[in-house]
Amino acid sequence: MYDQFSTDPKVEEEGVWLQYEGFRVRVTYAGESNKKYTKVLEAKTRPFRRAIQNGSFSNDRSIQLLMEVFAEAVILDWNVEDFVDEQIGEIVWKKGIQAKDGSVVPFSKAEVLKALKALPALFLDIKGQAESIAIFRKDDLEEDSKNS
Repeated sequence: MYDQFSTDPKVEEEGVWLQYEGFRVRVTYAGESNKKYTKVLEAKTRPFRRAIQNGSFSNDRSIQLLMEVFAEAVILDWNVEDFVDEQIGEIVWKKGIQAKDGSVVPFSKAEVLKALKALPALFLDIKGQAESIAIFRKDDLEEDSKNS
């Protein structure tokens, strides 16, 4: 059971890269062990606690709040593919976020939030992975490093 559920606390804090076609996003664990995440989540939801408890807080507003929390406390970095270095056969990454017009804007919480709001399916994918211990498990990380 320990092999299945042990995570690497250092990796949880420093984050892991989620690879997508043409870009990547570095996330930290979105759970109780991430103190910044829990603090930001608490602060963002505090004004709405009564509405949340009595079930009158809308799902759309809930997702918007979570996007804000992720932009502030879970998404640590965002890169776009710049080019492939033929000599070493690896992708060279450029820090930033691709805008809808194809330009690359600087990485910031505001730009992350803008991207998440424009692409809610991307947010849900990032959220699902960041909330899963699977990508932060010690055995999986060791196996990934052997395969790369």
